[in-house]
Amino acid sequence: MKILKYFLQSIAAAMVFYILSALVYDTPQQRDLRRENALLSSEIERMGERMDLVEDVTAGLHARDTQLYHSIFASYPPEVEAAPDFHRRSTRELNRMAASSVARMDSIAALVSAALDSLTLKAGKAGALAGIPSVLPVRNFSLNCTGASVGPKYSPFFKTIREHQGIDLMAAEGTEVIATASGVVADVGRQARDFGNIVILRHPGGYHTVYAHLDAIKVSKGQSVARGKVIGTVGTSGRTFVPHLHYEVVKDSLCMEPVHYFFGDLNEIDYNEMLTRALTTGQSMD
Repeated sequence: MKILKYFLQSIAAAMVFYILSALVYDTPQQRDLRRENALLSSEIERMGERMDLVEDVTAGLHARDTQLYHSIFASYPPEVEAAPDFHRRSTRELNRMAASSVARMDSIAALVSAALDSLTLKAGKAGALAGIPSVLPVRNFSLNCTGASVGPKYSPFFKTIREHQGIDLMAAEGTEVIATASGVVADVGRQARDFGNIVILRHPGGYHTVYAHLDAIKVSKGQSVARGKVIGTVGTSGRTFVPHLHYEVVKDSLCMEPVHYFFGDLNEIDYNEMLTRALTTGQSMD
């Protein structure tokens, strides 16, 4: 019994000593773990600082992107909604979301169908499809030759900001100019100043188009023309220093953005490129 008593007391003393020493002294493994934890904490702190910096830079880029988009397109970019977290939703909730989406798409499809029916009816009554300016007015036009479009532009002749009513399309002198829609020649002018040699076409639906700075004029007033007919050639007549065509699209006495009416020739990529060039060019050529 004495031996057992001494043995148990020795074990208890050893345990107490071990516990006390563990509280005061670290084992080599514990010291390694403490150093690793310290390094990880330091790294996490640095990563947090870098994330804050990245968020600040991202916010600045977003603001600059929004400002640039607004300056080019005169509107603000659409906000992109985050995609739903589908894998965390129940089957019943997913079915409800799908039914709601289908109903919404059915409603939108009905509205679009009604709008198309209305447009088809109007086009059939007035022959408006052929009368809508929808192609580029210069043969074999290169998008790189797009000049200033509608809006306040710097005039190289007056050295001031003046309202530009159309778009400048640069091309070699003598390049064919075509009618962008079917219609009637409303006016033909030949002069040495302002727009120089000019042709004005009147189209169905309240449209008329203007072709200025022509070299040769190949139509006469009152003549009916079809889309694609050659009405003249690019020149330098009037107040200009570079061969180009000044082209306007007017709808109900309002000057429209001509690039929006080139959908018959431009795909989505070409349209975006041409519109960007047209709206960001600050100087007109007439």
